[in-house]
Amino acid sequence: MIFIKQERINHLSAYLKPIRFSKPYRFLYQIITKIKFINNTLQINRWSVSQQNRTHFFLLCFFIIILILPACQDDEMPPSPPPEPGCQDTVLVNNVIITPHDRNVLRIDVEFETSESADIYINYWLADNMNEMKRSVLSSNLSAHKITLINMLSASDYVFQTVAMVDSCEYFGDLYSFTTEALPAAVPQITHHNLSYNFEGYILAHTNLPGTVFVLDSRGRVVWYEVFDGIAQVHTLSEKNTLAVMLGSLNYLEMDFFGNVLREHEYNVDHNDLIHHELLQNDEDDMLTLGVNAQNFDLSSVGGGTNDQVIADNIIQFAPDGTEKWRWNLLDHANPLDDPNILLNRTDWTHSNALAYDTDGHLLLSIRNFNQIWKINTQTDDVIWRLGINGDFTMDADDHFYRQHAIHLTPDGDLMLYDNGANSIRETSRAIIFDIDENNMIATTNLKIELPEDFYSDRQSNCMMIGEDRVLFANSIQRAIFITNLTGTFLWHVELPDSFYRAYYMENFY
Repeated sequence: MIFIKQERINHLSAYLKPIRFSKPYRFLYQIITKIKFINNTLQINRWSVSQQNRTHFFLLCFFIIILILPACQDDEMPPSPPPEPGCQDTVLVNNVIITPHDRNVLRIDVEFETSESADIYINYWLADNMNEMKRSVLSSNLSAHKITLINMLSASDYVFQTVAMVDSCEYFGDLYSFTTEALPAAVPQITHHNLSYNFEGYILAHTNLPGTVFVLDSRGRVVWYEVFDGIAQVHTLSEKNTLAVMLGSLNYLEMDFFGNVLREHEYNVDHNDLIHHELLQNDEDDMLTLGVNAQNFDLSSVGGGTNDQVIADNIIQFAPDGTEKWRWNLLDHANPLDDPNILLNRTDWTHSNALAYDTDGHLLLSIRNFNQIWKINTQTDDVIWRLGINGDFTMDADDHFYRQHAIHLTPDGDLMLYDNGANSIRETSRAIIFDIDENNMIATTNLKIELPEDFYSDRQSNCMMIGEDRVLFANSIQRAIFITNLTGTFLWHVELPDSFYRAYYMENFY
């Protein structure tokens, strides 16, 4: 009896590695990859066959390769760089351990050792599609490594390979394989309406209950997720690619895409001071949020009581350790008696819902029930200006916005918002970009994209630019995420099974 060992397949694979991207060896390398994948997945270390069957097996493989190879000559792959002079030595990778995460089927930990300290990363790809190769983060100057692989499909077969870098040399390791499991029931099923627009980035979104944050690729497939207990809303995608997630109305956390919780804070206050709607991270790593502020007023002059409660909002700034650094009270800058309908509105008078930093470092606050955006001086607490109906700027009546959400600055420094519209006033929603002239106090629009009437969303929702000529919309009422051009033509459209608050476009995971 003769044994065909896994090491022999590895030897053939290693021989082909330096030329694996060149024609005509590319397809042969893929076949060897597939053989290794089947062998690893089935956990078969030896094939027990007779000498005659072994010969027949290799003859069959040879003829299959000869027949199929010509058809693969036009398969485009990036060329492999030529080997650098003086790179004859090798960095050996040993003791490879592949471990799926307990609570997340789309995270795979790969631990291994190298024969010397090296910078090392992992290339990984679907077993049947090497063209969609992905690259992991870099593990730097270590001999004991642990790399977490993310951005994968569920229930799929993957192959990976370590790449060690020492000086200007790259050393390719053996091929390994794993299979991801099916997604858990908490991850929503996505309905695809239009996937004709192919974009290179990803879309980050969530469902409120169960609290599941997830990422879609351009084909509407879930490639990352995190499930939380109870209600969870993702409110910020920071510049360092971390997520700020609000858990109910008392807790928030910051995490990265590898599942590491960077901070978690429980806001231990009474029921009248709950946090809500927004988490905004600044350059000092502080976290800003909105808090409920309830105060009692004498409303007897308008037919109310002498000690009626009015509910408005605070802005609260927390240091990274969770201590409070700054608090701004909206009721210090607005008088409830100025509202002729205060008796009807006092239980949710302002309903602020978004924060953003302006280019000069002062804060912008969206006050939904006022149909206004305020700019607040972060040094003096004064209100610098009010934009919107009955505000401080000259603006066209057609540019008035209603029940707005998701204010933020575009890469050009202009103010963008989701104009929800309002029942009985304008029952359509739209994206608006304002050019704010603070010197002359004039607000003009650079862009208005009005959505069809059946995409009217009178609450929640957001929009943001993708590059210079695409706009991402998240419509909570229709449970829809879609991309349009600047004239509002739908280019990409998916539907979620449950309501959500916002969605974000992201270039990559790291």
